[in-house]
This record gives sequence, structure tokens and C-alpha cells, in this order.
Amino acid sequence: MNPKKIAIALGLVGAAFLCASISMAIEIRASPSCGTWVKERSEKAWQVVVSQFWVLGYLSGMALGEERDTLKGYDNDSIFLWMDNYCRENPLKQLSHGGLTLHYELVRQKGLR
Repeated sequence: MNPKKIAIALGLVGAAFLCASISMAIEIRASPSCGTWVKERSEKAWQVVVSQFWVLGYLSGMALGEERDTLKGYDNDSIFLWMDNYCRENPLKQLSHGGLTLHYELVRQKGLR
């Protein structure tokens, strides 16, 4: 996939998240289940790219919204591995819950409270 298109997609996901948080939305839209994440990742389905972009956009939006550089020093594969482990243990949770859990774990690890 073209890096420019990837950057645009991530920006749009992040912007959508910020708009949702500004409007005080309670339900996170377009968040698949962890069960879907595990299935797509294990089958190496092409759809997993959408979920991966969603996670990266969600985490980027959280970092930007809270002005905490939580993602610095972590590559995408590490993030996806963390989500794999979380989702295998919590298949009925939404990916947004895993993303939020990871965000606050990174805040804790980096001492950014």
C-alpha cells in the first residue's frame, strides 16, 4: 500500500476519533471485536489491515488528545503483538477497550501520569 495513502488513512481515523471525543460520544464507532481481530490475524485476512489502521489511529488520537507521546519508541509490530495477546484473553471485548487499556499501560510505563 502506498505510504501516502496509509498516512492519510491514519490521519482520518485519528481525526474521527478526536471529533468523537470532542462531542463526548460514549460509543466508539467502527471498533471491531477482539474475536474478529484474532480471527483476521490468524487467517492473515486482508481485512486485518483495516483493524490495524483503526488501532493505530485510535492510539494516535488518544496520544494527541491527551498530549502524551505514548507511542514513541514502540513499533507497529509491538503494538499488534500486545493487541493479539489482549484479544486472545478477551475475545468478547471491543478493540477500543484493548486500545484504551494499551494506551494507559503505555502512560504508566513511561511515567506520563
